[in-house]
Amino acid sequence: MKKVFLAIGLVAMFAFTGCNEGKKAPQAVKTAMEKLYPGISKVNWDDEDNTWEAEFKNNGVKTSVTFLTDGTLKEIEEEVALADFPQAATDYINQNYPSEKVDEIARMTDAKGVVTYEAEVKDSELVFNTQGKLIKKDGEMINQSALSPDGTGEIAIEDLPAAITQFVTDNHEGYMVKSATYDPLCGGQNAIDVSVVKDGAPGYSLIFTLDGNYVQREEDMDFIEAPAAIIKELKAKYASYQVAPQIEKITLANNQIQYLVDLTKNGTAKEVIFDTDANVVCEN
Repeated sequence: MKKVFLAIGLVAMFAFTGCNEGKKAPQAVKTAMEKLYPGISKVNWDDEDNTWEAEFKNNGVKTSVTFLTDGTLKEIEEEVALADFPQAATDYINQNYPSEKVDEIARMTDAKGVVTYEAEVKDSELVFNTQGKLIKKDGEMINQSALSPDGTGEIAIEDLPAAITQFVTDNHEGYMVKSATYDPLCGGQNAIDVSVVKDGAPGYSLIFTLDGNYVQREEDMDFIEAPAAIIKELKAKYASYQVAPQIEKITLANNQIQYLVDLTKNGTAKEVIFDTDANVVCEN
């Protein structure tokens, strides 16, 4: 039986104060709204940071839709009943926040149709995927791979931002996108890892931000081919770790070179990135 329950006064994010009734959204935004929700007449508009948010009730469900100023859909937010909250998410809250009230639950759908669920409990904002797996807490990513709809981290090639496929076409002649996954960078930044291949040529991983900006290229190489200074640093500083037989050569967007080395010790994995002078750039 589900134990988590909503506090009285759900949902703060859907509060209809009426203080912005006088605001008028741009025509492009209103047109997009009318196409998305025809027949909705009572809408409360608010604007912030070059976006417009429409708050209204859709068949009795409190709903919030955010658009860019040109009418591009950014996100849909809908109040959901506890019965529609993923069971695994409910179990997580019951286990980690026993007896605490859930102040609000909302289903979030982004412009690509990816659905997540947000719940606020004990001053914490928790985000779950559709399988109920925690992916973000208080704005910090917990499990980047769970961002994909099926929780695997894989991204359908046709769902990649147009900027990514165009970059491959413009900068890697003859290469094709083989696969794509959500995969955070060493520092934890959200990123998309795109594997590209070409007959008779080495394959690469091209790394982009979630909105399609190019970050770096990664290619496998044997550890013994790493710069001598890095090998020396590994032997001195990470002597108790086992080094993977292959490392990754990273070419940043500004053409600077780095090297990523995977290490293990007693079953614990570590990732270290060096610059060409063997200085540690990132470690996690």
